[in-house]
Amino acid sequence: MSRTLDDIFDPLEAWSTLPKAQSCRLLQKVLEDIVRLDLQMRQQKAYFQVCGPKEVATFLRLTSPNDVLYDAQSMESRWGLPSEREKQRVELFITPMLVKRGSADGQDYGGPTIVLEKAGVDLKRPKSKRSLLVV
Repeated sequence: MSRTLDDIFDPLEAWSTLPKAQSCRLLQKVLEDIVRLDLQMRQQKAYFQVCGPKEVATFLRLTSPNDVLYDAQSMESRWGLPSEREKQRVELFITPMLVKRGSADGQDYGGPTIVLEKAGVDLKRPKSKRSLLVV
């Protein structure tokens, strides 16, 4: 698990305002909660999917997860203001998007996909760790 934590934390270190050990403990708790939630969701008749950058790119019908542009219907910006005039590239996914397909009775899987929780994203890279404290 420590190797996974390091792999996840290393690219996020520029955004971290806590010491690495404390951040890794919090990240480990999040990962454990994710596994618990995944087990609960697998028991549901409706199909739920947690979408990271690759899945969001597929959801938005993009060719590459590296070129995900901000979409107000499926994303909320934490850092950087969305522009109404031009599309903006997503710099970092903070939280994944959660979508639902089908109904509670196990029907209508081919129907519309419902966004239950928008992805949290950063549209700009913070200039310093201190600047994150005001968000």
